[in-house]
Amino acid sequence: MKPPDKVLIIHNDVSDESPADARDILDQIRCVSMALSAEGYSASTLAVDLRLDVAKKQLQAERPDVVFNLVEAIDDSGQLVPIATALLDHLRIPYTGANTEALMLSSTKILTKQWLRLHGITTADWWEPDSPPPSAPAPGRRTCAPSPP
Repeated sequence: MKPPDKVLIIHNDVSDESPADARDILDQIRCVSMALSAEGYSASTLAVDLRLDVAKKQLQAERPDVVFNLVEAIDDSGQLVPIATALLDHLRIPYTGANTEALMLSSTKILTKQWLRLHGITTADWWEPDSPPPSAPAPGRRTCAPSPP
């Protein structure tokens, strides 16, 4: 099997109006592009947003050997990150980083905490946004409030 020649770097869509912490993705893209080029790979980029039909067409047109995934948010939401890898899975395009299932699990704090507890890993107590908070956490524990949607 030959090594990949064509690498597509996908990332969240940012503009000049995006906050500084979102625009730092541009530095990451430059860094990864330079490193790939130095190793002899052909690298291009694709900004991913909620227009999945556009992303799908571009992915099919590019036909990358592998995707370097730098997507940190879609539509300014970290919870939508798994959409990018789900599309890559659907198109059977290999990619770097966590798979869709891991991203789904880790992009929602309460789901992550439930999974950790299920596997015997200690985590702080929590409560669901639509239920009243507990009167007091269990001894030796603190209660974490979920972020508003």
